[in-house]
Amino acid sequence: MSLPRRQGLKRSGPIGRRKPLKPINRARAKKRKAANFGAQAALCRTLPCCACGLEPTDETPTHPHHVRSRAAGGGDASCVPLCHAEHVEGHQIGWKTFEKRKGVDLQAVADELAQRLRDEA
Repeated sequence: MSLPRRQGLKRSGPIGRRKPLKPINRARAKKRKAANFGAQAALCRTLPCCACGLEPTDETPTHPHHVRSRAAGGGDASCVPLCHAEHVEGHQIGWKTFEKRKGVDLQAVADELAQRLRDEA
């Protein structure tokens, strides 16, 4: 005995938004990005990936990853450069596992970059 197929919901029209989407204030977004991702993040975008050594290009830029999240009290001084593939992999498998697999101590890399910036200043 088979059950009858269920029918989908019927709508009288498309689902609409009550309010239109707000436009992006590009100047404000740029200021916020500079405040949230400062000098060390800018440096990270120019460095090769610390896990695989991939050099940054226009097609494959490196991403600054916060070793200690900003919500957990981490700041600009905890950024490390990672290519997109490594960044995604770290979020998928977890950062402790990522560090073991790649043989990289991300906190040590972040501390080294922070020291380098302090020496330059």
